[in-house]
Amino acid sequence: MQAHLRPLLLALLMAGAGLQAQAQSVGIGTTQPDGAAALDVNSTNRGFLPPRMLQSQREQIPVTAQSAGLLVYQTNGTPGYYYYTGTGWMQLGAQGPAGAPGAAGPQGPQGPAGALGQYGDGSAGAFNIASGNTLDLTTASGFNALAGRHPLQFTTLSISGNLIVPSGTVIRCTGDVTISGTITVANGAEDSGNGAPHPGVARSAPGVITGGTGMSLLSAAGLTYAPVAAGGAGDRTINGTGGEGGGSIAIVSRGNINLTAGGNINANGNSAVNTATAGDVGGGGGGAGGIVILAAQGNITVSGSIRANGGAGASGVNANGGTNGAGGGGGGGGGIIHLISSATATVTGTLQANGGAAGADAFSTNQTAGSGGGACGGNGGSGGGTFVFGGALTASQAGAAGYVVRTVVPSPELLIR
Repeated sequence: MQAHLRPLLLALLMAGAGLQAQAQSVGIGTTQPDGAAALDVNSTNRGFLPPRMLQSQREQIPVTAQSAGLLVYQTNGTPGYYYYTGTGWMQLGAQGPAGAPGAAGPQGPQGPAGALGQYGDGSAGAFNIASGNTLDLTTASGFNALAGRHPLQFTTLSISGNLIVPSGTVIRCTGDVTISGTITVANGAEDSGNGAPHPGVARSAPGVITGGTGMSLLSAAGLTYAPVAAGGAGDRTINGTGGEGGGSIAIVSRGNINLTAGGNINANGNSAVNTATAGDVGGGGGGAGGIVILAAQGNITVSGSIRANGGAGASGVNANGGTNGAGGGGGGGGGIIHLISSATATVTGTLQANGGAAGADAFSTNQTAGSGGGACGGNGGSGGGTFVFGGALTASQAGAAGYVVRTVVPSPELLIR
């Protein structure tokens, strides 16, 4: 035996003798190990090092349920002391398993509606108007027939009969919309015959001779709501009636919107009527077409007809047949039809936003001027007459066509308001 190994062998023999003397308690750094400890390590300037290894090496230890309490130090990954619980490894000092959930706290306040809230909550259920039936929501009796469902938030909408709505109506559905009957939108902007007429959404109101000025195409494409005053009213005198601007409606659906063949949505401006029976009286201007907005997260199919046409101007009256005639009124400008969907709308039916016809001039040597038509998407036509006394007579004009806009966006609800 080599000489340098002899002290080590002697120490081991002495340790063995110590084990017997201390009832199998082993002491390191002490000659009196604690009797309750199998191993008592005592030092004031050294520590205890358990086996050190990589995570992959730790995971290869052949542990069993009886290995619970096994301790190692992992040097990579998340370094630290790991012990075996009997079912798996856990890092010392790591967060323990979650405790049982406590009782639920009180409900917090309702948060603001998200974008999908634009389609409504469906709280009014399904809304149906059968063929042959008419519901007029412009009247008190029609409103009362809704029986509290006047927020108009439905699950589905099916119109096989006739529905009449006031201008500015918004109908929201969480499901599909099917229109095989007719929806008629009542007029919005009016003119009493005194003062300037209401311009609706137009940039300017009409006056004597001059027609109103309509919106730009980009502005029309930004219309995603239903204003109460939509198409502008035509200018009229106290000797005239009509000329109201077309109203507006917005129908928004989280499902599909289907306007079947034979189905109609009408938001036309009214034609002006000259009621004069004596004298020389110019014709009033026609009302501009209104606004129809259909928005669907699903598909829009139009096999029927949507109309937002301007009304015609009234004819001038030269009742006495004298040398002073009267000009006709200008036609109302065409309205706006806006289809908003997540896929290109399928249109095999009719989309009309035409300007109204001009009223007939009752020209003579001189004449009383006719009035201009209201505007919306298209400009209102000018009335017949002359801009300066004694100047050349100008014939009344039809209203200009409005706009049909199709917008395709992934989330239509982000545009709706």
